[in-house]
Amino acid sequence: MEIRKATRQDAGKLAALINHVEDSRFMLYNPGERKATESKLERQIEQIESNPRSVFLVAASGGALN
Repeated sequence: MEIRKATRQDAGKLAALINHVEDSRFMLYNPGERKATESKLERQIEQIESNPRSVFLVAASGGALN
């Protein structure tokens, strides 16, 4: 397993993962109530990168986010 800082290039795969998990009905929101998009995730990652006290980490196993 690899743990690393998220980059803007991860945004599309992260959005797909978030949407899949939220559609599972095991999350706080109902399916489709809150949709993650690549552009929203890119902006979030950029905001986190601009704050020296913040970091957005991803864990990848088997190339899932590579």
